[in-house]
Amino acid sequence: MDYLYIEKGIKKVYISQIFAIIAALLIGCTELVTSVYKNIIKGSSEKDSWIMILSLAVGVVLLAAVITSNLIGMIGYYQASMYDPLFKKSMYCALTSCILTVVGELLQIPNGMLYTVFTASAMIVEMFVMVFAIAGLVNLSESQGWSDLSEKGDRLLKLLAVTYIISAVNALIIRIFELSAESKMISFIINVIDSCLIIIRYILYLRYLKGNILMLNNNVYS
Repeated sequence: MDYLYIEKGIKKVYISQIFAIIAALLIGCTELVTSVYKNIIKGSSEKDSWIMILSLAVGVVLLAAVITSNLIGMIGYYQASMYDPLFKKSMYCALTSCILTVVGELLQIPNGMLYTVFTASAMIVEMFVMVFAIAGLVNLSESQGWSDLSEKGDRLLKLLAVTYIISAVNALIIRIFELSAESKMISFIINVIDSCLIIIRYILYLRYLKGNILMLNNNVYS
């Protein structure tokens, strides 16, 4: 097996996840600042316009990060798919998730409910990006006798599935609570928890990708 080519693909996926973390941090910080401003500070209409401008500016950077992350990731998954078709499924899911995220962000201001539906859907599809990719990496590690890495992949699959389901439910709960002025704080707390979950799962995925890259390096240069 030519490990060099699949190693290049996994490295591209690794880089794409760094952009995904940047996007997640932008989303979390923007939503945190906006929520605190609207629900706690409650500024003037003039300040509201500045918050709107800031949100739009961050939104543009966010979309660029999301699109860049998915494009690099899709190239990486395509390269890896030559060794396992599961990676090609990851590529298709990454494309779908990107489209749903972009459409959702464009609808955020005119229609908050549609934004929630699209972003929650993108989150579920993104889950399958990681599920298929990790399953492919588990197959690779099993075929090469990397039992420790294979077991880590199995545990990671279960953990990621749980965190993605929690995030999707949280997105719906946040939208429901935002309809009630008395429940703003609950919505804020859930938002913070969800942002932490997003960062945690990206870091876990990065660590697993890094482990596979190291293992592939051993085969390429041994």
